[in-house]
Amino acid sequence: MVATEREEPKVLVVDDEQSIRDASTRILLAEGYQVRTAPDGEAALEVAAEFRPDLVLLDLKMPGPGGMAVLDDLNHLVPEAVKVIVTAYATVSTAMEAMRHGASDFLPKPFTPDEMRATAQRALERQRLLAEQSQAQQRFLELVGGKLQRPLAEARADLSRLVADLDEHPQQRKLASKALARLEVLLSLTEKWETP
Repeated sequence: MVATEREEPKVLVVDDEQSIRDASTRILLAEGYQVRTAPDGEAALEVAAEFRPDLVLLDLKMPGPGGMAVLDDLNHLVPEAVKVIVTAYATVSTAMEAMRHGASDFLPKPFTPDEMRATAQRALERQRLLAEQSQAQQRFLELVGGKLQRPLAEARADLSRLVADLDEHPQQRKLASKALARLEVLLSLTEKWETP
């Protein structure tokens, strides 16, 4: 679920350290976010299924399933949520792997309240922009696909008749056939737009 203007964004903090969960909760509540926490990956998945967070702040090193495995599970469970990795073991290779697994950002430990606020704001802004882009794309596809399909189908029928009628004019028949082939490609694209 994407946070709306009237609804406070929902943030799930997943960390095995109680002090990190408590500090994160205080910082995020002060910013007006709804906050839930989880001490490990299994609990995170349970909370995420019920809470439907907009943002997940996920520690990489925890007992039980590791952060990357939990990240993969969260991508399936709450694909619309932005995932940020929180770790004291930030390396370029870890960051690259996390990005391949769907993380959008990194918050290195230890972090300051300002760093956490900025990371959360950046992640939620990214989520908002992606949601707007997706909605705009969907509206465009509905508008363009819906408005183009009928005239293109009619043009295809007209061209098909024209190709059939041009038996005695091979040059014009060849041109009309090329136009029909191009029209078929365009029409097949608009049909795909209906189910992005």
